[in-house]
Amino acid sequence: MENDIAKTEEVVIRPYKREDRETIRKICCDTAFMGQPMEIFFDVREILADIFTSYYTDYEPESIFVADFKGNVVGYLIGCKNTAIKEKIFSRFILTRILISFIKKGLIFKKKTLRFLFHAIKSLLKGEFQNPKVPKEYPADLHINIDESFRRFGLGTKLMDAFFEYLRKNNVTGIHLATFSEQGRNFFLKMGFTLLWERKTSQWRYLIHKDIETSTFGKLLKEE
Repeated sequence: MENDIAKTEEVVIRPYKREDRETIRKICCDTAFMGQPMEIFFDVREILADIFTSYYTDYEPESIFVADFKGNVVGYLIGCKNTAIKEKIFSRFILTRILISFIKKGLIFKKKTLRFLFHAIKSLLKGEFQNPKVPKEYPADLHINIDESFRRFGLGTKLMDAFFEYLRKNNVTGIHLATFSEQGRNFFLKMGFTLLWERKTSQWRYLIHKDIETSTFGKLLKEE
């Protein structure tokens, strides 16, 4: 325990550098499903990493913070100041590239991907992805991930605090996020987020044999 505490005391929270990109993509894929590797449900890491991280690393890198342990990234927070702008850029510049890669790599013929798409489409047709519109006072969003061996030592709190301060300096009024992890819910409540809404989805029932409840939270960034 003492060695673990000493180890985390050497972790520095710093802004993103271009050379951090591949490590962020790796951690994203290593923790993609409830903290477990993406191979549980998807076949190609490159495509999943593009979906979840490429906007942030390629179009808004100034909104990324990393936890650095002796020159190695062991956690990250990727975020944006305005989700509406992010979604426009994703649709216009990133989505087509992902679809082309999807076809070239033959993912439509891979069993895991077919199962994932089948159940995602079922959930879509059931209306399970229909969320209320996020109130305008929460324009920013974020995703946070910590390497398994560096969890539970406060790095998530330090990353969040750095991002909150960055958003305040940029006059951003608030932030929102979604999680289907019970641990994540408790953490975000501790960080001052308020529950906006919850919804259940059957998308992952084929893997874990139960519905998952996704919680969407918001936080107003008043001076504290």
